[in-house]
Amino acid sequence: MLQPTTKNKFIVAFSFFALTLVFSYIYYIRYFRFRDCIDATLANCTVEGVEIAASSGSIWAVPPVIFAMMAVDRMLKALRARKNDLEDAT
Repeated sequence: MLQPTTKNKFIVAFSFFALTLVFSYIYYIRYFRFRDCIDATLANCTVEGVEIAASSGSIWAVPPVIFAMMAVDRMLKALRARKNDLEDAT
């Protein structure tokens, strides 16, 4: 079985970090930006002709947290692999 190289491990960690940023932006667009309107009405909110569903907006906070944890985990594994590669080289 092929073992991933240290460079590939860093690329995977960066990919998870990029997904964290994408889903964080979606959370901001779908919920956080309109939190005052949603809190005031305690229901759906219409802003700029777009109806924002109060119940579905906060769910967009879950994927960034998951991808951030995965990014940190993969980054730590990549750093450990790099440290082991450097020790093996000497």
